[in-house]
Amino acid sequence: MTVSKWSMLILVLLFVLVAGSISCGEQPVPATSLRSPSEPTVISVVSGEVMVMKAGADTWSQVSPGMALGPGDRIKTGPGSNAVITFFEGTTIELAADTEVGVAELGVAEGTGSTAIKLRQQIGKTTSRVQKLVDPASHYEIETPDGAAVVRGSVGDVIVTEGNSTTIINKQGQWSAIFGGLEIPIPQGYQITFVRGQLTIPRPEPVPLPPILPSPSPPSLPPLSLPPSRSFQPPSPPAIWQTWTQTTANEFNAGTGDNVTVVNVGGGDGTVMLATDPRKGGYVPSGTLESSGYDCGSNADFGTISWAALTPASTVLKFQIATNIDNSTWNFVGPDGTSTTYYVTNGAVIWSGHDGGRYIKYKAYLQTTSSNQTPELKEVRITYR
Repeated sequence: MTVSKWSMLILVLLFVLVAGSISCGEQPVPATSLRSPSEPTVISVVSGEVMVMKAGADTWSQVSPGMALGPGDRIKTGPGSNAVITFFEGTTIELAADTEVGVAELGVAEGTGSTAIKLRQQIGKTTSRVQKLVDPASHYEIETPDGAAVVRGSVGDVIVTEGNSTTIINKQGQWSAIFGGLEIPIPQGYQITFVRGQLTIPRPEPVPLPPILPSPSPPSLPPLSLPPSRSFQPPSPPAIWQTWTQTTANEFNAGTGDNVTVVNVGGGDGTVMLATDPRKGGYVPSGTLESSGYDCGSNADFGTISWAALTPASTVLKFQIATNIDNSTWNFVGPDGTSTTYYVTNGAVIWSGHDGGRYIKYKAYLQTTSSNQTPELKEVRITYR
């Protein structure tokens, strides 16, 4: 029986295809293996109606502060609500009202220790504050129905409108957008918008400035008449409020710490955290940071104390203030002027008994009831004039 050349060629091709498929099945391309990080990723702040659907579930349930998250979990906020997720390596993402985000990847690469965080944002607005990624293999990414944001560090927004577009805003740091398989760098102060279904590659544009509203016209007043014997003296303008700010690692380290540590988070910025107890493998229950003294330049009146911090549900952060005119006598007190009270409300008015002092210090008290959680103090601001 004679076999034609075409029949032989077909048989050879079939053999090659079958052999190739068997070879591919026996030697798959290895995928990057992720292990769970040693620190949990938690929902650290909850305000209003915030719901979670755990991986494998089909119903939503109310979130409780401190709840741990993992791959496959979804979180959504209701009207007038918001939430903050704190990831295992210190990065945070804030969900504004009417926002839904899912966790796609969350872990540490075996062997290299590179971190992997990947989210899927369906709708709404998020603000990410990403720890600077020094390891080039680490990644923080937010996928949307229109594209993706890839972040190497710092602050920015992702806004997904309902059925229409995605806007990525680089407020500070290194941000890029992925569209059609192409990575597009977004300069600081720029934004990029993908309109759903568009075919052309968009370009970053400067973030538009807010509109300047016209100043209201002052009311008409009758001419001022003065007695002939008196000359008019205009009132002195009020003193301008000034701000003493501490936010860098060097500024925090200039103070005196007890059971706390200062972490340099990049760019010189610092974060004050509770120290770890090597015997217990977790954070100590409490610690303090007494700041360095600050010279206001002259006797001053004091306005408010405010701060930027992360305080999971099991933690407490509070402050006391001391002032003097000799830069040596420091008595720390709270908002009623006694040593038994503390400033616990961000933006609180400073006790008026401090007015007239020239030198000022604050004392931060950090506490936790969980060895896995610590307050994270990132900035302190005190106003004076």
